[in-house]
Amino acid sequence: MISLFVAFFQVLLWGFSTGNNFYEAFLPEVSNQISVRESTIDLQIRVDHKIFVFGKESGNLEKVKVGMDVLPFVQIPGIEGYEIDFHRLSWKRTKEGQIQIRGKYGPKAIEVIWTIFPDGKLKMETSKLPQAMSDLLGFGFDLDQSQLLQASWENAHFEPESVVFDAQTALHPVEIGKLNSMQLDFAEVKVGIKTETVGTKVLLKFPDSSIEGPLDPDLRFLFPSNTSLISSNDHISPGQSSTLIGEEEALASSKIILWFDFHQ
Repeated sequence: MISLFVAFFQVLLWGFSTGNNFYEAFLPEVSNQISVRESTIDLQIRVDHKIFVFGKESGNLEKVKVGMDVLPFVQIPGIEGYEIDFHRLSWKRTKEGQIQIRGKYGPKAIEVIWTIFPDGKLKMETSKLPQAMSDLLGFGFDLDQSQLLQASWENAHFEPESVVFDAQTALHPVEIGKLNSMQLDFAEVKVGIKTETVGTKVLLKFPDSSIEGPLDPDLRFLFPSNTSLISSNDHISPGQSSTLIGEEEALASSKIILWFDFHQ
């Protein structure tokens, strides 16, 4: 018995001398398991130190919490360019551990699908789209512009650009054509955004601007509906020219895809 006690004491001392690795071997592995909390009014999706809140009444993203900081990032329900009404919100957990939230709209049976990944990134996409009733399709978001400090972006033709926001200065709304990616720097939270949809255009209001513009939401992503909307995930058969694909057929096989990364 004494020899067993001495052996245990020696192992304990060895653990102290080798640092925390000895004890970390016995700790549960840290995992970004996604948890879902559902109430009568919303869905709260937690991934590590992030929480994403979706409203059930309108099926939209309402706010994001990163650590102790809450960022209002309100998705405008529906898709600009379609006369559709929200029907219901549903969600499921995939085999890969992702959470998919589907907002169903009618009468065209369109879905807006949010996928939350274990690394905390979000993917927003539509189901296949029928012919639109306007020249532009779009998603809109309302932001807490009082916290917006800077926007930077890259597009298909120009060098990276940025604009610093100052509420004391009146500027025209920022317009970005053929967006690849952008970042919005708020006081406490940053939002990285990427698009997989060719021809994405962005309109961003300037905080407290005295210049009136044709904007309603603070941030709009607009997509041409009268040209071929072919995502980078869509493929054309060998020898087939994209010009041979009719506009309606191209639209029917296309999706609008945006990626969001909320971080500090």
